[in-house]
Amino acid sequence: MSELITLPKPNQACLERSRKNGSMSLEKAIAVRRSRRNFLPQSLTLEQISQLTWAAQGQDTSSRFRTAPSAGATYPLELFVVTGDGLFRYLPAEHSLEKLTGQDLRADLASAAWGQEFIEAAPLTLVFAAEFSRTTNHYGKRGIR
Repeated sequence: MSELITLPKPNQACLERSRKNGSMSLEKAIAVRRSRRNFLPQSLTLEQISQLTWAAQGQDTSSRFRTAPSAGATYPLELFVVTGDGLFRYLPAEHSLEKLTGQDLRADLASAAWGQEFIEAAPLTLVFAAEFSRTTNHYGKRGIR
């Protein structure tokens, strides 16, 4: 049986339906967004990983809706977390990480990403993969689009 890491609850302020206005407008967030290729050497905290995974593919426990939309609620996307401590699969319903390996795969990931060496230095990389059958079982060949 694989190891499960229960993540801390995501920031509750983000979950409140009454809070609809963040501290920055969407337009400003887009304007100031920049890609970074230099990373601090320390790992992210479990709280930071919790918030990132929840924002990317999390689930609202009261409604069972996800933070990311999906055609027909088929949710074909799987989220994986790559760190120096290994490879983990995010489990939205449990808000936990399933440890798939303890091997540091960051160099392999950098190589697979056309040799983008900065990926190897990143303390954490989120990898999205699709399980097409979840959508194609529902929509047939149209689900591939």
